[in-house]
Amino acid sequence: MYPLQPNTQVAVLLCAHTGDDPVQPLSQTEYVRLVDWLKGKGYPLEIMLSPDVSLLLLEMETHTEVSAGRVEALLGRGAQLALWLERWSNAGMWIASWDDAEYPPLLREKLYKHAPVLLHGFGNPELLKQGGLAIVGSRRASEALLEVTRCVANRCAREGWTVVSGGAKGVDRAAMLGALEEGGTCVGVLAADLARIATSTSLRDYLLADKLCLISPYHPQSGFTVGNAMGRNKVIYALAEFALVMACEEEQGGTWAGAVENLRNGWTPLFVYVGENAPSDNNSLLAYNAYPFVPSEGEMLREQLHNRLRMAPVGQLALPIQAT
Repeated sequence: MYPLQPNTQVAVLLCAHTGDDPVQPLSQTEYVRLVDWLKGKGYPLEIMLSPDVSLLLLEMETHTEVSAGRVEALLGRGAQLALWLERWSNAGMWIASWDDAEYPPLLREKLYKHAPVLLHGFGNPELLKQGGLAIVGSRRASEALLEVTRCVANRCAREGWTVVSGGAKGVDRAAMLGALEEGGTCVGVLAADLARIATSTSLRDYLLADKLCLISPYHPQSGFTVGNAMGRNKVIYALAEFALVMACEEEQGGTWAGAVENLRNGWTPLFVYVGENAPSDNNSLLAYNAYPFVPSEGEMLREQLHNRLRMAPVGQLALPIQAT
């Protein structure tokens, strides 16, 4: 099959969705249960590629409640997946699992077992390891606020700081284009339509110039769902050194949900814009210990955020939930 590392072959066989799968691929939870059981038994993940794995699968089923027949069917779709991967590789896509060099360490460090098993990507994967500033916000932000967003992203570009965002209309798109048009670098974490967006003529030059990396934990042709949008939020936050919410709507929408989830888990320090043209709902995030932010001149943006953290009262620092 497609020349992947053995552990990644297993992850792809068990978890990748092709649209023509013999049985339902494993969910994140099921895959984690299987991996944990194998580790507990002292087996490497690549043992799943052995031709005589059937007896092991029966033992696994007893302890993990993951069907041996289902896993065997998924492991047997090597030829189908090889063609699927070749097709997308020819289109410029790469795929990485937890054990690949292209997989960003920050995701595993911050999200632990909740880090996506697979990442589908176009563009330079090295950008995923550079931290940067996550800039997120509502699709319905005002034009004035979108201009502020572009200016913040412009500054990131001039200061050599990668922008991380979600690619949606509104704030996300303004942030990404603000960085790219100023010659900076950008990571877009998409909830849907990865292949269509990555092959659009408007982004081709940025991808070819290694200025842009587009990734998704979902099938490259997946359409939009609320669940996928919520699921990719944690990836945006975990990839970044700091996060900035430009616009949100209190108690509703993906921006609010993602920001509160990040604050509760302590993945990444979160700032919320409270300057001119900021929506009043932005102030509601301060109750969850987000840090207020207004960009200032004469100071590097990264240093400004670092300094704000150093001056924060001890009680304001959000504490992460311990991984289990």
